[in-house]
Amino acid sequence: MVACNRLGVITAPIMASATHETLTALLQQRPALLRDLLSALGRPVFSESLRVVDSSVRVADPIEVRPDVLLADPEDREPWVIIEVQQQPDPVKQVRWLAAMGAMVATRGARGDLLVLTTQPRVSEWALSVARTRGPLGSAVSLVPSVILLTDREADSLLREGQPTLAVFALWAVAHRKGPRAVEILQRCVLRLESIADALLRRVLFRAMVSMLSGTLATFLRRWMMNPDAIPETPKARELRLLYEAFVERAEARGEARGEARGEARGEARALLIVIKSRGISLTDHARLQIETCEDPAQLARWIARAVTASELAEIFADE
Repeated sequence: MVACNRLGVITAPIMASATHETLTALLQQRPALLRDLLSALGRPVFSESLRVVDSSVRVADPIEVRPDVLLADPEDREPWVIIEVQQQPDPVKQVRWLAAMGAMVATRGARGDLLVLTTQPRVSEWALSVARTRGPLGSAVSLVPSVILLTDREADSLLREGQPTLAVFALWAVAHRKGPRAVEILQRCVLRLESIADALLRRVLFRAMVSMLSGTLATFLRRWMMNPDAIPETPKARELRLLYEAFVERAEARGEARGEARGEARGEARALLIVIKSRGISLTDHARLQIETCEDPAQLARWIARAVTASELAEIFADE
């Protein structure tokens, strides 16, 4: 459902993608990767004293802004960095970025930054201009974040000069693309992981890289990793191949489970629509959409139970 606040600003969040969740979790667990990325790209880096802290930024009850990652120094009020992994434009950020920056300045001091990471030029342009608002009397508030745009050019740079751990960012730069260029970078990224001595870090980064792939690149990686002749059979390469096979098995198991759940939900949705029709209850377009897009069989079963005795639509969706 899309809602608007009193200012007419869209407030419903855009659903996070698997890539967004993967990168956010990775940066929360290992924020030093972001320092390495900034350094490799020749950008200013934040202090090593910054640590991941609770990203809930309380502005005014009941407003709470939760950025992807918030880094702050436990011993110092001022240094802080808000990090947003941005895959697509999101109108909500017009207000939330301004609110988050204002709250952080008020509670910790003025020395802080909003850093936006993206692989999309259109998102980069949007991020630089979205957080602006002007009042009817001419008052203006504007926020210009620091934007890191990762393209295949940056991917080349990271793979050529950066640390091997930065391969995950290089792959993100082309994860949404297809063609020989993207395939070449994918191969280089995977091979770069072999030079990481820390086995745990190597596995974490490989899982993150696999999680962000779909379509053409995911298909190529599967064929490539399943072909023992494609990659020299070193101990580390064998480890990555076994890790990939385990990842695929788990993904297929989850896919089967989701497919069964969706099938059950579609059956429950059809049953609910039949009950509503038989009760002579008028069905709005919004309610029909809500029913047909619901993927929770338990929730649909609760609605069916209410519909059996309901006399109007509001009784069915009483808790919504």
